[in-house]
Amino acid sequence: RDKSPERLRIATLLVEAGAAFKDENGPAITTTDTKHRRALMHVVRSVSNMYGAIRYSGLVHRDGVACSKVAITDRLRAIDVHAPGADMDRIILHFHGGAFVAGSVWLTRDIVGRLSASTGARIISVDYRLSPAHPFPAALDDAMTAWRWVRKEHPTASVAVAGDSAGGNLSFAIMVKLAQLGEELPVACIGMSPWLNITREGMASSRSEERRVGKECR
Repeated sequence: RDKSPERLRIATLLVEAGAAFKDENGPAITTTDTKHRRALMHVVRSVSNMYGAIRYSGLVHRDGVACSKVAITDRLRAIDVHAPGADMDRIILHFHGGAFVAGSVWLTRDIVGRLSASTGARIISVDYRLSPAHPFPAALDDAMTAWRWVRKEHPTASVAVAGDSAGGNLSFAIMVKLAQLGEELPVACIGMSPWLNITREGMASSRSEERRVGKECR
């Protein structure tokens, strides 16, 4: 079996997760406990990031997409991904999903590689700060910092924004923020299952309707 340091670390984290949600007397502790909920988030984030890094190490030889690390600021990082033949003056600023508490640029490395190949554009995927350690508006602040960095570093480029789930939320949030400030907008905004219904308004009735239609179709 694979005994690489990364996989052994994942196994250790999973064991720690199990221990964190067990009382000394045996019964599991519910995730309504704030302390244990944060412990779970830490484990989920660590495991997902490590899994993404391991998966990326295999993809780098399979998909032929170039990938390099980028320092936007001293604390804000990103990866620069571009498929063979991509136009380096067409840039998509990408934000990963994860409900603002998990995920990383490595988990969506294969997605942005395919996005670059299908659009012929260069992708800058941003590792923005996550909750609960960095609550709102940290993620949006990082997104705006990344946007302004791209515009400064590549002033002649055509720049769009994109994101999946929570990252899609950030993409639309940037559009709104820039419009409020009267600044230049991205040339396009790509949302992949973007998280836009923050209040969840209408979700209950929609699901009830789906269940009703489903029963009628049986």
